[in-house]
Amino acid sequence: DIITQIDASKGIDPKTGEAVNITPLFSKTDKAIYVVLTLKNPKVGTKFEYTRYLNGKFLDNGSLEMTKAATNNVSFNWALKKPGTFHLPGDYQVKVYTDGVFEKEINYKVQ
Repeated sequence: DIITQIDASKGIDPKTGEAVNITPLFSKTDKAIYVVLTLKNPKVGTKFEYTRYLNGKFLDNGSLEMTKAATNNVSFNWALKKPGTFHLPGDYQVKVYTDGVFEKEINYKVQ
């Protein structure tokens, strides 16, 4: 496995990309929700994808590609961009894949 750990957090360290304020519980008004992948020896060009579910139903998906070697963390995030918007309350599940192969999943809750 390339993904050694997966965390849901309220922020990331700007220098290392590591998860900060790791939590399974978010408020619907939190500025951003991050899912941080801790990696072991990823190669440039490796593709990481997620599929996200809300209360058991498909919500969205996305991907990113490794652009530089020796990166130990990459993250997906869902940020509130406009005032007055909020994350939908409920139970979330995020499944992550490396080059199309399922590796790990994580659950978090928004209330």
